[in-house]
Amino acid sequence: MESSLDTLPDNTKQLSARFEKVHEDIISKLNEDSDYIRTTEQLCGQPIQISGDLENKLPNVSDEEREWKSIKLKLSTTSIKGKVILDVGGVKHTTSVDTLTKVKNTFFAALFSKKWELERDPNDNSIFIDRNGKLFEHILEYLRTESVPNDIMINESLRQRLIIEAEYFCIDNLIYILKEPDRKRQQKEKEEEERLAIENTFPNGTLLRLEHKVKLNEFYGKSNQKWELIYKATRDGFRANAFHSRCDNKGPTISIIQSNNNYIFGGYTSIAWTSSEKYQNDETAFLFTLTNPHNIPPTKYTIKYDYVEIAIYDDSDSGPRFGSGADMRVCDNSNSNYSSYTIFPTSYNDTTGKAIRELFNRTQQIHKQFIIIPIVKQITNIHRQFTEETPLFASQILTIEPLNIIQRTSIIKQLIENKKQTISETLLHSIVNRTESFVIKDLYTLIDNALLHSWMSFEDRQLSNIDFDYAFDEFKPISVKLLDDDKKKTSQTTLHWSDIGGMVDLKQELIQTVQWRFEHSNYFANAPIRLISGVLLYGPSGCGKTLLAQTLANECKVNFIQIKGPELLNKYVGSSEQNIRDLFNRARSVTPCIILFDEFEALVPRRGRDSAGVTDRVVNQLLTELDGVESLGDIVVIAATSRPDLIDPALLRPGRLDKHLYVGFPSKLDIVSILKIWTKKIQLANNIKFEDETFLSHCEMYTGADIKALVYNAQLAAFDEYQSKQSIIIHKHHLMSAIKQTPYSIPVHMRNANEHFYQNWRKPIAIDRQTTSLA
Repeated sequence: MESSLDTLPDNTKQLSARFEKVHEDIISKLNEDSDYIRTTEQLCGQPIQISGDLENKLPNVSDEEREWKSIKLKLSTTSIKGKVILDVGGVKHTTSVDTLTKVKNTFFAALFSKKWELERDPNDNSIFIDRNGKLFEHILEYLRTESVPNDIMINESLRQRLIIEAEYFCIDNLIYILKEPDRKRQQKEKEEEERLAIENTFPNGTLLRLEHKVKLNEFYGKSNQKWELIYKATRDGFRANAFHSRCDNKGPTISIIQSNNNYIFGGYTSIAWTSSEKYQNDETAFLFTLTNPHNIPPTKYTIKYDYVEIAIYDDSDSGPRFGSGADMRVCDNSNSNYSSYTIFPTSYNDTTGKAIRELFNRTQQIHKQFIIIPIVKQITNIHRQFTEETPLFASQILTIEPLNIIQRTSIIKQLIENKKQTISETLLHSIVNRTESFVIKDLYTLIDNALLHSWMSFEDRQLSNIDFDYAFDEFKPISVKLLDDDKKKTSQTTLHWSDIGGMVDLKQELIQTVQWRFEHSNYFANAPIRLISGVLLYGPSGCGKTLLAQTLANECKVNFIQIKGPELLNKYVGSSEQNIRDLFNRARSVTPCIILFDEFEALVPRRGRDSAGVTDRVVNQLLTELDGVESLGDIVVIAATSRPDLIDPALLRPGRLDKHLYVGFPSKLDIVSILKIWTKKIQLANNIKFEDETFLSHCEMYTGADIKALVYNAQLAAFDEYQSKQSIIIHKHHLMSAIKQTPYSIPVHMRNANEHFYQNWRKPIAIDRQTTSLA
């Protein structure tokens, strides 16, 4: 023991000498290499070894010395990487760069991005920020824990002040959390306003609950329609003369009736009641049920087409009477003699299917082999009694899918043979490729048109290319006609690549990615891997994203469906997802097709941020459509957005929106090209040279939309000067005047910020290698 203690000083000196040598080596490397993290790790490693050696050499030292060694060991394994002192309004806070920059796109991320020249206090190397130092303690605590204590959320004054600080430091997640009470309060206020608005649609004293008022106005077609109570009868107090004295010559009216069993039903008519004995024509009349013994939800029963002329009957001896028979009749003094009755359905449609079910059951008892085959466009459009639970017609549901290439070949060949005609295999193959979205009726019409042209030639020959070119000319299949009727085909002007100025590389990328797959479909159909079916166009507003998509559809000679993001969203549960499904079903019926989702970020924001969950379900449905079991086929999805960071990341992965193309601000050459395109049909003076540097210096901050506005303003200036003359010529001073009237749609400072954002949006984030050690 004594010998060990004797040698302890020597061993300690040796270890200290080794430590000093290691320390000198580290200092030397720090001067040579700016990467202080790696050298710090080496520095931390040596004390650990030394401490371990000391502990092995000193097994019997006092507890105080052991505690001190433990503290030194923990200090040696604690990283002080990125330590920073912030002087916030005179209150100093010590933290790390990692903590401050944990959340991206904040004030601190920009502060430590090495692009700002930081001024530090020479005494303690701190950075001064002119904000509230006490409030910053809460900001710093959030950056450390990513949570906000409940005592802050219930302290309204503190919460509002913290929102201001969080907005200054651009901490979006903290702002979102702090504003949650405001959103809930606004939601409650909105719901209360909606409730009061609904309550006020029908006066007090009616038999209606809140949900009944909503349904009745929904049946009527105006959600905010207000109604006046003009007549009310008690259970035993209904009199026909009292009804007519108050209700005659007033309309439209809703009659609401409560039965002895407290079931509520009634009818609507837009025709004023009278005391004359006659039927009245009303195609808008309908009956309704709100509560009933069959547990049928509130339902509207419209007048049958053949019974419009006898929708209601005016009778001085009774009250409201609907239909012949009558479907519903309230008689004078009805509660005492039980004379009121209903014979439904007679003149009104039974949309619940209950009456049809009873008729079907009675018919089957008489005719055992009786079969009904209903045909519907969509299974969701008919009442659920027909398809759910114990369905009336759903013993087997068959879906008629669009014709594939084999079926079209067989049908066309059979139709031509039935007409006693012949056709070459080459021409048959060509026709099949041109009839992708055709249904059977379209093929019948096409063949008849081709035969008509052949017979008009008065030649004894088989059908040829000329005949079918005539048949295809101006011919639209039924699905495309429906698309036009719904005004989904928004590109009414024929656009070509030559109509878009600049963007040469971008146009070439779209041609190779999308246009080739349609123009050379035979080749790409045999591709061993799945083709790109989704393109994301992102960039600042007004730079031509929508124009590119419309031109691409025209150049590809395919159908085009344009959707504004929010228009697919619906407040009713499941309706938004159904809109997505219907959209893609429609696109499949008119293939080849391009779907453009404009303002894409409004439709598919990041999941988890919508308290109602509507957009989350929309994202899931869209993911299913893009890469689900059912292939998109000849459908290409193009999404346009100015905020790609708000889109759910799952949609940006390979197999969904594969290609991401930046549509940025135009260069000087692009501006010249755009100006020439917009002015090619305008008479310009000889002194206008768009390539002139002086002129371009005034236009270099314009977007494509700004240039269009510039030309428009120049036209107005020229017209104002030469409106008395036959020809109007735009001179240079008109353009210079228009420049003064056409401000930049995106200010210079915002443009620089936008360019920085878009350039760094898809860049991978570099993660420094860190060492984690356990004390």
